[in-house]
Amino acid sequence: MNKYSELAAAVISNVGGKENVRSLRHCITRLRFVLKDESIANDEIIKSMKGTIGLVKAAGEYMVVIGEHVPEVYDEVCAQLGMPTSNVKVEVSKEKKSFLDKALGVIRSGLGPTLNIMCASGVLKGILVILQMCGVPAESGICMLANAAGDAFFYCLPIIMGYNVAKHLEIDPFYGLILGASMIYPSIQNVD
Repeated sequence: MNKYSELAAAVISNVGGKENVRSLRHCITRLRFVLKDESIANDEIIKSMKGTIGLVKAAGEYMVVIGEHVPEVYDEVCAQLGMPTSNVKVEVSKEKKSFLDKALGVIRSGLGPTLNIMCASGVLKGILVILQMCGVPAESGICMLANAAGDAFFYCLPIIMGYNVAKHLEIDPFYGLILGASMIYPSIQNVD
């Protein structure tokens, strides 16, 4: 018996049972459910349950905040639900979403996968500033390399976003790449 078995059973019970779960995935700290009917879930019990930190409802997902042990809890919940633990494909609800939810979904799909690299590029640019404050000349090889590495992500961001949005819209990612590449074409950027 897994040490998260009781927590998993309690979460399943309070989200409305196995029959109320359309799909499940997890992120760094949350179990992300797509429920058939969110109104039958016991929000207050889930918020106060031992082993949970809180509850968030957004963008059609019912997110139970677990914390750093979410992968183990996810595996146990999937085992009790009889679902594979792939965490890859999320069943999309056939219910109509508002325009705002659709627009936010497209924005999230374009930027979400890039956040780690975006943060790393920003940190690299910060290190570059610190190097220059410490007297390393901007023309030095290390500064030129750090500057290029920090700027490359932001320069190619339209291409990366085009690819991610095309995947989200389930069209050929090549079209997204071409659209993004056209956005950084020198004539469009007035760099002739």
